[in-house]
Amino acid sequence: MRMTQLIMSRIALVLLLQTGAVSAQAPVSTDIWLGQLNWVNEKVVIEGLRKLTDLPRYTNQPYFFDEKTLYFTQSVMMNGVDQTDIFRLDVATLQIQNLTNSQDSEYSPTPMPNNQGLSVIKVNDSGKQELWQLNWEGNTVAHLLPGIEPIGYQVWVDDNHLMLFVLGEPHMLVKADIRDASDSSGAVVDTNIGPSLWRIPDSDFFSYTVEELTAEETRWRLKFQHAKYNLASGVKSILLPKAGYYYAWTPQGHILTTREGELVVNDVKTDSGFELVAGSCNTTVSRIAVSKGGKVALVCEQ
Repeated sequence: MRMTQLIMSRIALVLLLQTGAVSAQAPVSTDIWLGQLNWVNEKVVIEGLRKLTDLPRYTNQPYFFDEKTLYFTQSVMMNGVDQTDIFRLDVATLQIQNLTNSQDSEYSPTPMPNNQGLSVIKVNDSGKQELWQLNWEGNTVAHLLPGIEPIGYQVWVDDNHLMLFVLGEPHMLVKADIRDASDSSGAVVDTNIGPSLWRIPDSDFFSYTVEELTAEETRWRLKFQHAKYNLASGVKSILLPKAGYYYAWTPQGHILTTREGELVVNDVKTDSGFELVAGSCNTTVSRIAVSKGGKVALVCEQ
């Protein structure tokens, strides 16, 4: 009985981290929608939006490998226990495959550099959240950073270096090198960060968010800087809209995020303000992913 309670507590924690929630409530059931970003009369619109998943469960964390393949995380029942697995979707046929289908929970699927497979967060039997490499068939290859835990999310900034969302009080942005995996705890770059970590398209920059407290509310500031963490390059930033938390980059370098649940866009080159995106789903949008060719995956509440 104690082991069952331990497993359930571990899974509840994983789901809580994935949703970015601030209370231990059950995660909201969500679906992934797929569309194409286009510009019409200098306005961003989503065309051909369609629902990819339709199940009463947690479906989240989309990540495009290319124009043909989308990875995501979904909750499943395994031996009577709720956990999460990594799924792969063929964009052309809409065929979905449970890639990991294991006894462990895996989440945060992120393609590795040089076609080496996927990096994912794997939750071990004791509840530790570790960074692992999977091959394209979903089998575990290596524990990439044994010296760092608990990890929530990751972004690759080059062939060997990652920026990690490491849970703690406060949450930390940690730079790590997989060549120093055995004895390295990484280097802290920033604190009080959010879970959205991205490499900015066609650039040498990456981005993340930091919690910013104002007199009226908590807002999130998006920061972007050189992938080599070159201080001389400076750190640029932009304040996300009210209730904006997750975000993604378009191929043209625009920020897609939410404003109180609605999808909005801003051109960071001009910072002309956030404008509503036409063609979004009719419920609350949370996470967003965009392919190099402009395909967009939205996580929408049911």
